[in-house]
This record gives sequence, structure tokens and C-alpha cells, in this order.
Amino acid sequence: MSPPAGAVDPRTGKPALAAPRIQQCGEQKTWLVGANWYLNDYTRLMFNYAESELGDYPLTLAQAGTTLKNSVFGFDGATIKGFGMRAQVDW
Repeated sequence: MSPPAGAVDPRTGKPALAAPRIQQCGEQKTWLVGANWYLNDYTRLMFNYAESELGDYPLTLAQAGTTLKNSVFGFDGATIKGFGMRAQVDW
């Protein structure tokens, strides 16, 4: 897919170029903290918190015909935060 006319790479300020098909991944750094609470010998609760940072992803160009026609999107600097909980009973 070639970029729309006039699309600019926000990182460099130069005209945007189409990313090669092989360049589909970036880098993700994740850390995770978990805790287990054993209520008794057969029951426990598990809690997890994770945070990921995304970077070095290829830029994605907006589709022509949309209101964001000459915009360029990327995931650089994005942060994902998540919390999980699980209850387990053994019988």
C-alpha cells in the first residue's frame, strides 16, 4: 500500500513511505507482578498486574477517503495496563 499524497511521517517530518510487508512487528516490553492468597488448603485467589510499553512499530497510513486521509498512525510510546484476578477451588 502506498501512502496517500501529502502524508508525512510525524517522527521525521519527511514524506511517508510505505512500510515493507515483512516489517509488521515492533518491540514490546512487559513487566508483571502477581500475588497468591491461600484461603485454606483447597481455595486460593490469584491477582496479577501487568504493564507493557510498545515501540519501534511501523507506521500505518490512514485509508484514503476517510476524514483522516493524510494522517499517519503508529504505536510508539503506547502503554497497556492490565489487572487480572482468578479464584481457584480444588475438590
